[in-house]
Amino acid sequence: MKKRVKQDSPMDTTDLFILSKIRNTSFQDIIKELSTQRINLDEQKLLFKIKEKVLKGYPLAYILERIDFLNREFYINSNVLVPRPETEEWVSNFINFFRAKHEKNLDSKFNLIDMATGSGVIGISTWLELGLSLDTIYLVDISQSALDVAKINLNHFKQNYSSNSNIKLIGSDLFSDFTDSQLSVFQKKENHNIFLSNLPYLPYLDKADLPNLDYEPEIALFSGQKGLDLFLKTIEQIIDKNLHFDLLYFELDPRNVYQAQELLLKYNYFSKYNIKVLIDFMGRSRTLVLDIMY
Repeated sequence: MKKRVKQDSPMDTTDLFILSKIRNTSFQDIIKELSTQRINLDEQKLLFKIKEKVLKGYPLAYILERIDFLNREFYINSNVLVPRPETEEWVSNFINFFRAKHEKNLDSKFNLIDMATGSGVIGISTWLELGLSLDTIYLVDISQSALDVAKINLNHFKQNYSSNSNIKLIGSDLFSDFTDSQLSVFQKKENHNIFLSNLPYLPYLDKADLPNLDYEPEIALFSGQKGLDLFLKTIEQIIDKNLHFDLLYFELDPRNVYQAQELLLKYNYFSKYNIKVLIDFMGRSRTLVLDIMY
């Protein structure tokens, strides 16, 4: 029998959250459990060890090797960016928007690209929610280590969810390393295509001011001096390769979302799109949306 230890002071929110993950239960259940029982010595030691690292800025998700995203648990490690609540919010917005547009037209099939997929949470969550409407799905990343994480998550969910979607993991620097056949799916204007992305978008100047980000992969965070290099490279490749998308989502730094919008307006290619900015739950301009869906 494991020894129970006395709790001399109330546990704070961080303690409770970590303990809920240690016990693999909900935050609410932990509060109920601690009203009638105490934590054991092993749990206390592990809690202290984890909290010590978290307080130094190390992501809890890396320690626990899991993250919750849209009510599902995904595997994660230090080779990928920790998905943020802001990302979860706009992905949910996209899914609801898509359903509202197409709930009466389920015969139409869409192709999807999740660019800079990382752990795969965006593309895989979309597949799990909208799989019957999705034909080809590309999970794309320049990092093979990130794709290895996405593959683990994809294989996990494939065990309990099946669809006719053709899902591929693609190692590529944006669209640079796509084969002609992979690109052709998105070059046919008769196809319905969607582009979702959480590209790296922080300016390199932020690196010295945000020490907590030292634990996350630099390749998933920074994008040139102003944070827009990869955004610009992406839209230029879309034009150069004559790719067709009905809907595009770009998560961006709130400090340069409107600058990105102004840059798009310089390209005639994007004049056909309705362009809007989504505000996140913190009241910050977060996501640029281009829409010609009908």
